[in-house]
Amino acid sequence: MSFLEGARIVKRKQLAEILQVSERTITEWVSQRKIPFIRINKQIVRFDVNEVLKSKTINPQKITSL
Repeated sequence: MSFLEGARIVKRKQLAEILQVSERTITEWVSQRKIPFIRINKQIVRFDVNEVLKSKTINPQKITSL
C-alpha cells in the first residue's frame, strides 16, 4: 500500500474552500500545528483532506461540499 493511496491531496487554497475558511486561517492552523500537513519544502505545504477532517480542529458538520 502506497503512502498516498486513497488520499486526496490539496493545496492551501483548495482546503480553505472545502473548509469554508480563509487561506490565512489555514496558514495559522499550520503554524500552530492544529491540522495535519505535508511539507514539500520550506514554503510549500499540502494537505490530505481525510486527515484534516479527522483532526480535532475541524467540525465536519459545518462542511457542505467535498
